[in-house]
Amino acid sequence: MSKQAAAIPYASVDLSVGGPGGLLILAEQADGLTFWQSSSRETIVFRGGYLNSTRGLQRNLLSNRLTSGGEDIQPWGLAADQPVIYRVERSWENTGGQPQAGRAQATFACNDELESVELPLTTLDLSRCTETLEWDSGKTTRSVLWRHPDTNRIWAGDAVAWPGGPQVTWQVARPWW
Repeated sequence: MSKQAAAIPYASVDLSVGGPGGLLILAEQADGLTFWQSSSRETIVFRGGYLNSTRGLQRNLLSNRLTSGGEDIQPWGLAADQPVIYRVERSWENTGGQPQAGRAQATFACNDELESVELPLTTLDLSRCTETLEWDSGKTTRSVLWRHPDTNRIWAGDAVAWPGGPQVTWQVARPWW
């Protein structure tokens, strides 16, 4: 993957959904969102490097809203000195393509110690952050994000967006910022 990423001069991410994956190139940027499209037209959308939605997959993340006190937030962009608590509202498709929805109480907490993370084109010392979602259904999902300690930009992630959803992993190869 490193050789392929180095040969492409465009913003790219190494991404997999529920198993095998590949290198995706930035297709578009708008209003803090980045759109990444595969050769078979599956689309992954990130907001600030955080998984926001998908299209064209067997099961899609349709919508994603994170709020605190009724205001939209981006917990990865906040200070890491204490956990951030917020609400998550998401909708997705089940394996039959039927829309589902859920709400969760979320906690976003980052480790103080930095970890050396090998990315496709570089190795960075990043902070490991865990997002724990306690769903109203009684289920729990956890995702791990690695963010830069100075900029709070997400460089890698390993996420399950809803209970029973596919595991989505990504690493920034060539940044878009």
